[in-house]
Amino acid sequence: MSKAKWNDVARELANEIGEHLFEAHRGATHSADYIETFVVFGNDGYSEDERSKKEVEFLRSFVEKDDALHWLGFSTAEDGYSWVALIEHEAVDLINIENAVWAAWGRACDPEHDDTAVSGYEFVQRSIAHSAIARYCPIL
Repeated sequence: MSKAKWNDVARELANEIGEHLFEAHRGATHSADYIETFVVFGNDGYSEDERSKKEVEFLRSFVEKDDALHWLGFSTAEDGYSWVALIEHEAVDLINIENAVWAAWGRACDPEHDDTAVSGYEFVQRSIAHSAIARYCPIL
């Protein structure tokens, strides 16, 4: 599929995630429609929040350094608030990409962020994201 088509898919998913998974600040799940593809997302004000843009830059850098991951497409929702990255993977565990998106947010907020530590806030937000994804997984 072309890069433009992947970006179109990401835009559709960003709109759906912004509508149905808004309570999840960020997260990752397997795509229901595309084998070996992660749907990584943020509901964190991409168009207006520089931290969100940095988060995506850090995530993309993580993906580009790993030969088992391939950045397929990216888009924001129509309102610019939510975003989705589609990442192809070769036998990569979901927890690895989930950890990467949370670490990316941590680094975007604080360059000294300890990627190995999970704060109480992050623990609660991950739990919210897991619950939201479990409820709405069929849309992805």
